[in-house]
Amino acid sequence: MLVIHYYFRMGLTHNRIAIKTGWKWTKVNSIIRNIRRAASGQQANGKMRCGKRGRPKKNADNNSESI
Repeated sequence: MLVIHYYFRMGLTHNRIAIKTGWKWTKVNSIIRNIRRAASGQQANGKMRCGKRGRPKKNADNNSESI
């Protein structure tokens, strides 16, 4: 939340955020990068989200073999 507030709302640089929070600037930079990736629909590691999400549907063939 701090990074979102300071960087995206207040417009502070990653160096200023690092000084205020006591974190290393590389950590702040990676958090900003991951937020930007998630906002564009990617995973945090940069890969696109793909595939179906949620519980798999039951197979219709398995229901008829119960008896």
